[in-house]
Amino acid sequence: HGFSARRIALGNPVTAIADADYISTTNPASWYKIVRTRFETGINYFGMDISGNEGSAYYSETLFSGFVIGFPVSYKMGVGVTAGIIPVTNVNYEVVRNRSDDDIGDYSEVLSGDGGISKFFIGSSLKLPGDFAIGASFDYYSGNLDYFNNIEFNQSSLRDTEFRTNFRYKGVGTTLGLITGNIAELFASESISDFRFSFSFSYIAELNTDSSLNAETTLGETIFEEGSAKTKLPIKVGVGTNIRVNKNYQFFVDYNYQPWSDFEFDNNKSQNLRDLHKITIGGEYRNLEGFRQGFWEQIILRGGLTYERTQYQINNTGVDEYSVSAGLGLPLGLGSFVDLGFQVGVRGTTESNLLKENFYRASFSLNIGELWFVRQVR
Repeated sequence: HGFSARRIALGNPVTAIADADYISTTNPASWYKIVRTRFETGINYFGMDISGNEGSAYYSETLFSGFVIGFPVSYKMGVGVTAGIIPVTNVNYEVVRNRSDDDIGDYSEVLSGDGGISKFFIGSSLKLPGDFAIGASFDYYSGNLDYFNNIEFNQSSLRDTEFRTNFRYKGVGTTLGLITGNIAELFASESISDFRFSFSFSYIAELNTDSSLNAETTLGETIFEEGSAKTKLPIKVGVGTNIRVNKNYQFFVDYNYQPWSDFEFDNNKSQNLRDLHKITIGGEYRNLEGFRQGFWEQIILRGGLTYERTQYQINNTGVDEYSVSAGLGLPLGLGSFVDLGFQVGVRGTTESNLLKENFYRASFSLNIGELWFVRQVR
């Protein structure tokens, strides 16, 4: 849903964020506030303590969060142009099954997967009358997923065997966004200075999917099967609101929906997928006068709570997720920040022979703002 440290610290809201110092990758309408040329990149650490009926294990990995750049073409008209590449899915697992056979003795079956899909996007925003803002982006998806089934024999006279299934994806889509004008002006409230609603919609055309099944045996590598199919991904809809209270406090409420029950591969649906629902509540404290003061007055504090009814349904049991988040924004200068985000949560259950995950996320993001293309007064 989001990969920057700021978003992780807020619970990964999808739609309800728009400000001048950060670039949203999920709502193009938010780019209307960009006033500087901005660069964002970072890394994310993921750790999972997984437990089941037969034991537990800890796994971790570190991933690149992507790269985003945004330009303010016309702040008065709310025209901002943004481009970037970010990860969309990630596959990384390994499961070992120890087995025994009367004829060949003991052996191990190792099931593993690796790869992912990334999105390159480019788009723009525009401010409308009434302080409304709209935005749209062109999205290009591509990536590879590899699934391995290795048979490792204990007898030296038998050669290990590897089966590999490869999927290569590519396709296009679009993301649309809308942010309303400041509704707080209708209430004439002294404490609430900004109150807006946000909407986002993502559509992905069917991804062209090339697949192959390879085997590494005593005869060498053999391609058993090759083919092409279509992968139909569901739409994504986001609705959110953000409220600024007493100028320095900003609160977000965000809802995201994605009907994964509509997912199809080669015109076949999955029995292990259901519709996704995600609710996030987050808050941020930022002293808007801090740039006139010292380092400590400029630090941004963040936190969030998230409930996610994930798309996974295994053995007729749904997998739900609960998490709490927190983070900091540390100033690097006027309009530039180092952001730290932390998230802990629990996902799944050990019932119905499933796995329960206690997961941990830590994110580091570098957010640089520069004044480019400034017309000199002569």
